[in-house]
Amino acid sequence: MKSKQSHTNRGAMESQLFVPLILAVLYIIYKLLHSKYHQIKNLPPSPPSLPIIGHFHLVLKNPFHISINNLLEKYGPILFLQFGIRPIVVLSSPTAIRECFTKNDTAFANRPHLVMGKHLNYNYTTITFVPYGDLWRNLRRLATLEILSSTPLQVSSNIRKEEVSVVVRGMLIGYNGNFTKVELRSIFCNLIFNMIMRIIGMQPFLREDEMVGQEKAKEKLMDLKSTFCTTGIFGLGDFFPFLKWLDSWRVEKTMIKLFKKRDKFLHAVIDDCRTRRSNSSLDASTATREYRKEEKDNKSIIDVLLSLQETQPEYYTDDIIKGVIQVMLIAGTEASFTTAEWAMSLLLNHPEVLNKARTEIECNVAYD
Repeated sequence: MKSKQSHTNRGAMESQLFVPLILAVLYIIYKLLHSKYHQIKNLPPSPPSLPIIGHFHLVLKNPFHISINNLLEKYGPILFLQFGIRPIVVLSSPTAIRECFTKNDTAFANRPHLVMGKHLNYNYTTITFVPYGDLWRNLRRLATLEILSSTPLQVSSNIRKEEVSVVVRGMLIGYNGNFTKVELRSIFCNLIFNMIMRIIGMQPFLREDEMVGQEKAKEKLMDLKSTFCTTGIFGLGDFFPFLKWLDSWRVEKTMIKLFKKRDKFLHAVIDDCRTRRSNSSLDASTATREYRKEEKDNKSIIDVLLSLQETQPEYYTDDIIKGVIQVMLIAGTEASFTTAEWAMSLLLNHPEVLNKARTEIECNVAYD
């Protein structure tokens, strides 16, 4: 009996010692991180932080962009935040953005080595995670000249107009001109997803008004959206390395499963485009000059990438091409429809601005 009691007492004492030991280790880690960043001079303004977690608590109550906007209004257009071990600088001033990404672009070129960069971004080779170097320069040149320059944007303007017209006509027909509640999130998501898919050069999916009685097609589209509109998968180890052991296996398993779905889809898209290019019914050597010019002007993003692969195969591998398409689908869709949704929300909550916008539209846009 005495030995059992002494064993219980010893266990209680060990538990009492274990808690202070953990707290002491966490405090030492905090002091090391705290002293490291406070040695750096001239940091931007920063709100008060908490030990270990930094500023995480300031962005959890509201949607992330709302929380950041509130902090920017309070502390100015340049903001320094600490998320665990990750230092973050938030910019909202055009002058500061030009200073960072034009004059000092190489200083901000590297990316943090997050787990998702390895498992979801082709081992850090997409434009969002690639480290500074030759591949970084090639992807930046590609984005600047072939995706974001005025020429491809002008070429894709017809696609954007067509997709907006389809959505507007569908709403007018579907609601018969009556006032009714509209779920804008799904509408914006469908609109922008279809735009991005067509600009990339992918086969269009059935629209919602064409899916009546075609549940399999609708399920396929929903599955595709869930595959590419799933962002923000992070592990504790990305921000708190000493906690990596808690969930690294679960997070990495989820990422690998999602990556396989994305990669399978993107691989099929590239193969389909290759087949269409090789099976082109009109030989380029016999095509008219007008046709060749039209074909060149209407090249999709995948066509451009496959053409670059033929001349620079060492830089434009299939994985690099899939990475470019993936970034366009994810960043182009998620950010765009979220921005549109919140812009509409702000307009509805500020009727005077909404009336001004309506007046401007009525004065400048013709009715069909």
